[in-house]
Amino acid sequence: MRWLPRTDPHAVPGQLAPDTVRAAELPEGRPHCFVAGENALPTGLRRFLVREHGVPKDDIAFIGYWRHGRSAMD
Repeated sequence: MRWLPRTDPHAVPGQLAPDTVRAAELPEGRPHCFVAGENALPTGLRRFLVREHGVPKDDIAFIGYWRHGRSAMD
């Protein structure tokens, strides 16, 4: 687990995560991944992990909690 705090209050939430995951070295073996965040983030990272690292879809738990720019009441 890695915490990625935003230093720019105007940055879109989750922008740091894709670059961090793409630059990370995955451990040997069959990893299990959990990805959560702004709605577009988990889906994009799941695709990357499946296509680029061969992680089986069943080994990736992912959920989008909110949509950037939309209130919870939309």
